[in-house]
Amino acid sequence: MRIVPPSFSVVRGDLMPEPPLHPEQAEVVNTIADGSNVFYTGSAGTGKSTVLKAFVSKLKDRGRKVDIVAPSGIAALNVGGMTIFAYAGWRPDSLKEPLQKLKQQAHGRSVRKRLCATDVLVIDEISMVERDLLVRLDTIMREIRPGWQPTDERGKFVAQTSPHRRDMPFGGAQVIVTGDFCQLPPVKPFRTCIDCGGDDLPGYHMQDARDMMCKRCQRVYKDSEKWAFSSEAWADCDFRYFELKQIHRQSDKRFIDILNKCRYGQSLSTDQRQLLLTPKPDPVGAVKLLPRKAEVESENRRNFASLPAQARRFECQDCFIWRNEEQTPELQKHRSPRYADRPNGPLLSLKDHRLEEAIELKQGMLVILLVNLDFKLGLVNGSQGKIIGWEEHSDAKVFPPREERRMPSSPRKARPSAKYDSPSQFRSRRGGPSSPTRFGGGESTSLKPEHVVIKESQTRAFIGRNAPTTALWPVVAFHNGVTQAIYPHCELSELGAEEPYSVLGRTQMPLLAAWAITVHKSQGMTLDRVIVDLWNSFEREMVYVALSRARGLEGLKVVRLARVMERGVNEEVRGFLSEHGMGDYR
Repeated sequence: MRIVPPSFSVVRGDLMPEPPLHPEQAEVVNTIADGSNVFYTGSAGTGKSTVLKAFVSKLKDRGRKVDIVAPSGIAALNVGGMTIFAYAGWRPDSLKEPLQKLKQQAHGRSVRKRLCATDVLVIDEISMVERDLLVRLDTIMREIRPGWQPTDERGKFVAQTSPHRRDMPFGGAQVIVTGDFCQLPPVKPFRTCIDCGGDDLPGYHMQDARDMMCKRCQRVYKDSEKWAFSSEAWADCDFRYFELKQIHRQSDKRFIDILNKCRYGQSLSTDQRQLLLTPKPDPVGAVKLLPRKAEVESENRRNFASLPAQARRFECQDCFIWRNEEQTPELQKHRSPRYADRPNGPLLSLKDHRLEEAIELKQGMLVILLVNLDFKLGLVNGSQGKIIGWEEHSDAKVFPPREERRMPSSPRKARPSAKYDSPSQFRSRRGGPSSPTRFGGGESTSLKPEHVVIKESQTRAFIGRNAPTTALWPVVAFHNGVTQAIYPHCELSELGAEEPYSVLGRTQMPLLAAWAITVHKSQGMTLDRVIVDLWNSFEREMVYVALSRARGLEGLKVVRLARVMERGVNEEVRGFLSEHGMGDYR
């Protein structure tokens, strides 16, 4: 299996030549270069990422500071950018803060410098950006950009290259938005109230588009208004609208016609269904795309059992540190019932955590990375690879010197103690040793001092409780050519309405089996060989996203189509596209 992000050359420009622009692509690039705010869309394979690379290069040649953001780590990697959270300087719990407090926190030096230096803000995969996330970003940029004066490397003031005004959307930065609203929608929108920060909203149900209400301030949230285009921030940008129509990823007209019908929620003909469902052998090394997490887990368990290598089991280390209350009763209340007799078992509060309660790893196992470790090396949430060996434990590798811990992703050279099938395999695409992941690594540019202490103590506790398994760490050869030793990851969340915050955390290996992945994880990928089973799809957009990952019918096997195919496209999306002369709704 070969996974090629659609704009990989944005990250490593020397890997592949860019194709010449199609006339419709060139029109978008020229409009952006002229300074307009632009939203451009198009079906999968129309070259949205090619356009992005072209206009970014053109703007940078003109001395413009371009920042590219996306809602997830894998989407950010695909366009050589960073997540919206990393760009804004937000922690995972930052959205629990009222909007007014987020504005105050944005005045930190590093965040203010980054946001004020932006001339052009590019937002990719916009379909997955919730309305209020866009509003929050617009608000803090309006708050901090006015009054900023750029300086050169010698500290001398220089001329501004973009407006910095509170009365302009995103503080005066040019805004370019791209993506496809016919693909996956925001995941569980409105988790927190934008007004008060409350997270006590009724549960979200994908097939029950009911209103939600914040129990703290009684603000009502409508599912139909979750889209980014529903926000005032979007309207204020006064976008120029473009739709790319020429498909470049697929060349088979039969397949293109099928994809277009799926995109717009139109019924497939009998011949088109038969073409997709024609029996064929499984493509060798294909990844399975499945709609539900439970199905993915079952497939991965079956493949795991077939590997002859010895399994190594890692159990999580959870912590719940109360700052203002007696700790023991609360820990007991949150403890998972099946580990009630264990003083250091998983916490009930973390039952839905992205890091597993327990995970078994084997050499030869296909894995997916669950955290953002190093954007420069392309190791982000969603990166896939294969365990090729084990590296011996050393404190010097897992724990960086104290002075380095404010930069968790700073490079370190690999040690020669790893056990591989071939020592020459432990090389990054850049030609040298890869840099190992440290505890608490990730996107953040800094760690609170108290978090450094907690992360180290929890990581040491994790190593101790999993001994002797933790005498060795997995070495993963990722599909992008980087080979990397993976160490424990400690992830902390702050709880409470005011300081001092309580801390909830989990330490675990940031890996998951990857013989199969969910459709959500696949968005933005291009797959040469893929098996699709969509019978249990619960979102109408899943069919289009899954099928359009394939380059063509020859590398695609469809086991079953979805029962939700006849629901049609989302009505809010249909209305938005039609209003701006986009979409084909025959």
